[in-house]
Amino acid sequence: GFAMLLGLWRRREALHQATNRLQLLEDFDPLTGAANRRRLEQAFADRHQRLGEGGESLAVAILDLDDFAQINKIHGHAIGDRILVELRERLQTLLGPKDFLARPGGDEFVLLLSYPGDRKSLVDRLQIFAQALQMGFALGPQAVLRLEASIGVAALSVNSAPFLDGVLREANQALLEVKAHKQDREQIWAIYGEKTARRAQSRAQRLLAEKAMEVWYQPIIDGRNGHTLGVEALARLRDDDGKILTPGEFLPYLHLEEIQELSWMVLARALEDVAELEKEGWPLWFSFNVPAESFTEFCLPCLEGALANSKIPAERITIEILESSDFLDQTQAARVMQGIRAIGINLALDDVGTAYASLQRLRDLPINKIKIDQGFVRELPAHPEDLHFIRTLQDLALETHVEILVEGVETAEILDMLVTIGIPQLQGYAISRPVPLSQLRRFLENPFSLQAQRPATLLGLYAGIMSIHSVVKKTLQPMGQQILVLGNVIQREGFYDQALSRLGYSPGDPLHLAYRAYQSRLSRALAAQVDSFQSTIWQEVEDALRQLQKAILAERQREILVAADGSAASLRGQM
Repeated sequence: GFAMLLGLWRRREALHQATNRLQLLEDFDPLTGAANRRRLEQAFADRHQRLGEGGESLAVAILDLDDFAQINKIHGHAIGDRILVELRERLQTLLGPKDFLARPGGDEFVLLLSYPGDRKSLVDRLQIFAQALQMGFALGPQAVLRLEASIGVAALSVNSAPFLDGVLREANQALLEVKAHKQDREQIWAIYGEKTARRAQSRAQRLLAEKAMEVWYQPIIDGRNGHTLGVEALARLRDDDGKILTPGEFLPYLHLEEIQELSWMVLARALEDVAELEKEGWPLWFSFNVPAESFTEFCLPCLEGALANSKIPAERITIEILESSDFLDQTQAARVMQGIRAIGINLALDDVGTAYASLQRLRDLPINKIKIDQGFVRELPAHPEDLHFIRTLQDLALETHVEILVEGVETAEILDMLVTIGIPQLQGYAISRPVPLSQLRRFLENPFSLQAQRPATLLGLYAGIMSIHSVVKKTLQPMGQQILVLGNVIQREGFYDQALSRLGYSPGDPLHLAYRAYQSRLSRALAAQVDSFQSTIWQEVEDALRQLQKAILAERQREILVAADGSAASLRGQM
C-alpha cells in the first residue's frame, strides 16, 4: 500500500525532474546558462511587438571575442569555457529589466538592449559594456588574460521588419566592419549604417612615417673583466622640437604593424652602425626587440633579406622577445624560431621573471639566452634577499646551457653584488645609459673598468657569502665527505676576512664576530661530515648565516644614516 504509493511518487518526481532538465536544454545554453537561439527568437518577437511603447527603442548587439580560437589552442578548452562563463556573468550584471542575453553558440553573445529613443542613450550603454570587457580574466593568482572583443549593433525603428534573422545580418555586418578596423578604431563597437569611428594619426605615428627614428645603443659588458661585449639597439623618435621620445612614450600609440616595421628599421640601422664600428676596431654583437606576433611565415624572409646586404654574421645578432608576450600560435612561432636559429641568429627571452610562462617557453622554444627582468634587479638594495631569485635563474641558465644577462644594473652596489656572484653579462645605467652612436664611440674609447677588488660594498659582501653558502649547501648532499675540500674556501684570514678588512671592519667588530660565528659553525658541520642539510648541526649553520645577513644589512643601514647626516650637516654649513 504505502510503499507502492511512495514508489509511484518517486518515479513521478524523477520523470518531472527529467522533463524540467529537457526543458532547460531546449531553452538554455548548457555551458553558460544563457538563453539559446530558441529563447532569443521568442524574446525578440515579444519585444518587437512592444517597440515604441513609452518612448523605448530596441537594439540588437552581437558581441564577439577576438581571436578566441587561439585562446582555446594556447590555454586549453577548459580555460576557454571558464572565460565564457565569467563573461556571461559579467554581462548579466549590466542588463536592465527589459534587456535580454543569449548565447546562440561559439564565442558570440547576442544582446537585446532597451533604451530611450535617442542615439546617445544607446552609445552610453555600449560604452558601459566596452568598459566591462576591458577588465582582465584571472587565470590564476598571478596570471591575468586580457581579451579584446568587438560589438556589432543594429538599431531598430518602429518600421523595422519583425524578423530576427534580418536584424542579426545587419548587426553582423557592423561587427565585420568594426573588426576590420581593429588597429585604429576609436571604439570596440559599430552601429549598422554608420561609419566606424577611427582615431586620428598620433604624434608617434606621424614621426615614424616621417622617418624621425634614431637608434641608440646601451653597452653590455663582461661581468668578469668589464670588456664591452655588445649593445642593445633601442628605437628613439625625435620630435619636431628636438625632444627624444623613448619606447614607453610612443609604443602605446603605434599599431602592431607599425611596431613590426619599427623593429625592421632598427635592425637595418644597427647592421650599418655595427659594421662601421667593426671597421674602426670594435667587433660587437647587438640585440634588438621584436614583438612576439612577428614570428609568422614572413619573419624569416625579412631577416634573410636584411642579412644578405650586410657583412655582420648572423651569430652576432640577437632577437629579444618579451617573456610576457602572448604567442598567438606557439606551434608556428616555434617553427619560425627554429628557422631563425638555423641561420645562426640568437634568440633571447626578455624580462624573465615577470610572467608564469618562463619555464614552458625555455622548454618549447629554441631560446639560447635569457635577460632577467629589471624589477628583480633594481629592488636589490631595498630587498637583497631577492638575490635568491637571480641566483636560481643563474643556475637554471647554467643547467639549460643558455646565456644569462642581467639588465637594470643602475647603482654601484647592484653592480658589486652581481659581479661578486659571477653574472657573466651586465647592462644598466651604472655602466652606461642608452646613447647615440657618436657617444657610444666615446664609451668604447674609454671603456668601463671593473678593476676594484670584489666585494667592494656591504651588499657585495652579502651576495658573496650567500653565493658561497649556496655552493656549500648544494654540494653537501651529493658529495658527502668530499665537502671537506670546501673548507679551504672559508679558512681564517681567507677571502672574506680580507674583504671585511678592506671595508674597514677589524677583528672584534660585531660584523666580523658574526662572520666568524658563521665560519665556526660551518667548519663544525664540515668536521662532523654532515651529509644532510636537515641535520641539527646544519640548522645551526643556517641560523648563523641569518644572523650574519642581518648584521650586514644593519651595518649598511647605519652607513646610509651616517651618509644622510653628513649631507644634512654639509647643507647646514652652507646656509
